[in-house]
Amino acid sequence: MSWDIFVQDFPDNAKTIADIPDDFRPATIGRRSDIINKILEVVPTANFSDPSWGLIDGEDWSIEVNIGN
Repeated sequence: MSWDIFVQDFPDNAKTIADIPDDFRPATIGRRSDIINKILEVVPTANFSDPSWGLIDGEDWSIEVNIGN
């Protein structure tokens, strides 16, 4: 089984997708380097040799972190 999880800025009062206005433009959640550094603080073994696509591997699981451009 796999899951996709998205992290982004949402309006403070949005409780459901329907609460997000059609014209809403999310703010950045941070610079790529800051996001990578925060992840590495928690998971020092994370592999960001490609800064746009990080890999975090466990014994029987993995997480792919797509940060994009």
